[in-house]
Amino acid sequence: MPPGKVPPVVAPAEEERVTPAASSEPFDVGAIFTIRGPGVNQILVNDSAPAAAHYNAFATINTAPGGGVSGDPPFLVPGSYTLDNGGGGANLSPFIAALHNPAPVRWENTTELAYVDRSSGLTIRWSGGEPDGVVNISGTLQAVQDTVTYGGTFICAARTGAGKFFVPPFITRQIPTGASPTQSRLKLGAIIEAVAFIPGIDFTYYSSSQALFQPVVFQ
Repeated sequence: MPPGKVPPVVAPAEEERVTPAASSEPFDVGAIFTIRGPGVNQILVNDSAPAAAHYNAFATINTAPGGGVSGDPPFLVPGSYTLDNGGGGANLSPFIAALHNPAPVRWENTTELAYVDRSSGLTIRWSGGEPDGVVNISGTLQAVQDTVTYGGTFICAARTGAGKFFVPPFITRQIPTGASPTQSRLKLGAIIEAVAFIPGIDFTYYSSSQALFQPVVFQ
């Protein structure tokens, strides 16, 4: 290279990398699921069979005393159940998984909560349920003044086995009052989530939930 000359700079060739597009393949786990338990033999049908491009099989679980709003009996009573996929499918061998539906929660002091003094807080008491589950406690008020809709909500959580929970005044004072609220109620909800072990599936969980409502006047 002659003196004073600068050697040319050659950029290295860039390697072109192509990321393959994500793809999804149908996962055939079987044409039906069957839930078996105390007085129950419920078949849940795969609504996408035989293609199995989308497996969707579910049932509404109702353990509320007296059944649902239609007067039907509860779909599942408390106790131990099994879930199976019959003869299996192309991608999953036959299995039987154990499930547990807990006893429903009973709200013990609804009559005490028709009127709530916001400056005193409120206590919710219940019995039953799964001791290691979770209850959700909430209060809601919505009202309309002229053309303005306003309201407030609080949400708390407690271990079901505790049996009671005190919502302190600094929470209840945040709920406004309304002369003619469109909605004013308390809610006690219970939920458990547990793992169901199914060979060939990395992770499967199920949940059981319940919701009870009580009209209330916040003062």
